[in-house]
Amino acid sequence: MGPDLAGLSMRRDAKWMIDHFKRPQELVPGSSMPPILLPDAQLNALAAFLLKIEIQNAKELREAPQEMVDGALVYQQNRCGVCHQVNGVGMKLGPPLNGLAARRTRAWVEEHFANPQKLSPGSKMPPYRLNPRDLERLTSYLMSL
Repeated sequence: MGPDLAGLSMRRDAKWMIDHFKRPQELVPGSSMPPILLPDAQLNALAAFLLKIEIQNAKELREAPQEMVDGALVYQQNRCGVCHQVNGVGMKLGPPLNGLAARRTRAWVEEHFANPQKLSPGSKMPPYRLNPRDLERLTSYLMSL
């Protein structure tokens, strides 16, 4: 219904996009898009994501397995990128997570979420009490990187 964001020839900056999310009819008169009612942090993340969509990566995004999308969402919701990098994006306080499956077992990763100090003495990572579904999604995503 809306425009193909990968094929847009006219790019906007993040500020314009966030204003558009909040007040679409003001910025694009006649738009049928409803206002997006999300906290500013989520609007910022959405704008940053949309600014990265290009024709080259749009196909991969459309074809991404749903379980990997779900795991990536758990990763984002828990703000794992504040300490870790995935595909070169994020901070370097903790180890990069690409190639994790070559370094650790799935059981180790799951236990590490619950008690990082037990498996990595001196770790600054806090324990994460993920529900079983989110733990499965996040672990599957990380092990696939």
